[in-house]
Amino acid sequence: MTTRLCDVVIATKNRPEPLQRCLRSLARQSVTGFGIIVVDDHSDTPLEAAVAEVARSERFSVEPVVVRLPRPSGPAAARNAGVAASDAEYVVFIDDDVVLDRHLVELHLSEVRSAGPGEPPIVTRGPFVEPSDWHPTAWNLWEARMATRGTNAMVRGDYTPTWRQFHTGNNCMSVDLFRAVGGFDESYQRAEDDELGARLEMHGVRFHFLPSALAYHYPHRSLESWLAIPRAYAHYTVVLDRDYPQLGYLATRKRELAGSNRLLRGARTLFGGTRRTEVVVRLATTFARLTHRARLDPLTLRALSLAYDLNFAGALRAAEAAEVDADQRSA
Repeated sequence: MTTRLCDVVIATKNRPEPLQRCLRSLARQSVTGFGIIVVDDHSDTPLEAAVAEVARSERFSVEPVVVRLPRPSGPAAARNAGVAASDAEYVVFIDDDVVLDRHLVELHLSEVRSAGPGEPPIVTRGPFVEPSDWHPTAWNLWEARMATRGTNAMVRGDYTPTWRQFHTGNNCMSVDLFRAVGGFDESYQRAEDDELGARLEMHGVRFHFLPSALAYHYPHRSLESWLAIPRAYAHYTVVLDRDYPQLGYLATRKRELAGSNRLLRGARTLFGGTRRTEVVVRLATTFARLTHRARLDPLTLRALSLAYDLNFAGALRAAEAAEVDADQRSA
């Protein structure tokens, strides 16, 4: 028996200050009565004290709860643990490095509850927005601008949201739906939201994009961490295609690569190969640092798009070859 309409689940690790900033924005939401479940993915210093500090200074209608995992387990396991601790009807997933517009929870709940009897369930997703007081690195700026490009395309109606636009840093669904599809697959250490989104799509949900459900995003990622992202996504592109071949995801990603601009296609031809790719990626990121300092952001973004594309394309070829080798060994 549920006791609340909604719980907000925040998976976090070793980021007490961003978490506190996020919690303060939750204390100022236009609706009250929702729970907050903070899942501490075994931070070096437990986060109970950081959460308690905010709870003493802010007015929450429901006291935040902290669930600490016994060992580092990743965001998929952390979010599963958050939902397991919930007895609410709906869950809102929020990243720890965002500040929420005061209407965010209200907008998500209104939309997911608008599904009529017998209609497919609704899963909502809101955009990430660059804060005015944010001072990003070059690569964090690139990440934010790519997110803004996708948001603007959906607002213009260039495409409707599907499982590929599903992101668990600012979204909402019913807890029953989450449990019906089995929650997150904890074997996915990256692209875990893509994998869940694929299963939600096959379950027949409707994905609704809410442009006014704003999450002001303050990411802070090292260059090495940023460079690892395309390699990880390339690996999980192949894994996702293996797990759900009916989606044709790998073929779709290859078509998208083939349809990219001439500069990127030419760079892949000229600089493909592990060693050459590494050299060009390092040159591109160094150039991006310099142009970012000079506030030449168009050049910064182009250089980092080149670095990301080369990293992804090279890793995709390697991941696909490794999958073929594994299939041949098991045959």
